[in-house]
Amino acid sequence: MRKMLASDLDGTLLFKGKVSDENKNALKRFKTNGGIFSLSTGRAYNEIESVIKDMDIRPDYFILNNGALILDDKAKVIHKSELDYKVTKEILAYIKKYTDMVSIQTGFKSYAIVSKLTKLKIKIRMIIKNLVYGLKYKDERVYVKNLDDIENVKDETFTLMAANFNKYPVEEIQKVADYINNNYGEYVECYRNTIFLDIVPKGCSKGHGVKCVSEIVDLHMDNVYTIGDSWNDDSMFQVTKNSFTFTYAEEGLQKKTTHVVETVAQCIDNYILI
Repeated sequence: MRKMLASDLDGTLLFKGKVSDENKNALKRFKTNGGIFSLSTGRAYNEIESVIKDMDIRPDYFILNNGALILDDKAKVIHKSELDYKVTKEILAYIKKYTDMVSIQTGFKSYAIVSKLTKLKIKIRMIIKNLVYGLKYKDERVYVKNLDDIENVKDETFTLMAANFNKYPVEEIQKVADYINNNYGEYVECYRNTIFLDIVPKGCSKGHGVKCVSEIVDLHMDNVYTIGDSWNDDSMFQVTKNSFTFTYAEEGLQKKTTHVVETVAQCIDNYILI
């Protein structure tokens, strides 16, 4: 029987810039047994290419930018939604009252909208992270001070805007998300992803992306398994009875899933490959 696993990336498969051998081997067993592997993340394609290379496992489908962009295994676009430019500028101005760490993506290119000081801090942190964890991460983002500084900005199609709220408690971050959804809900969806806020076009979610892929591969949702660690994964949990999160996830999120596990490998070996 064919089965599909839609897995989040950061905090689910990826820790300190790497995917564990345990999870790599489990994914290989899953694919060897005919499983369909969909990588479902808030990241853009350019932000995961090095991770995929290191994993040595090519996903069959990519559900990117929280469902705003869906690609096949050759990175061919299957679906793409875009943010409204005027609304994006308004939301950006509101978010900048709280944090300078904001990025916006086209799905294949990422822009960091930050001050010179914030850019310097980011660069220093990346150098330290690479040294500490033995990584070779290259920062390919384009740094700009303002949205309008992006070359040919009005010709770009933006799929996701993300903001880092690392200085705020989750309750305060959720209030910002609620404000955006209440005031711009006609145009966007705003999800809290641990200390981040992800803003995507209306109707876009990881769950919608999972359903789209399941239709493409002609697979009943009873044979679809979803796993993630944060609230932007909740939409995936709602579309199938086979939903998984982790023992380290927030308690409220654990209540949203049918299973709580330690690792992706445990999900695959104990629940899928049986």
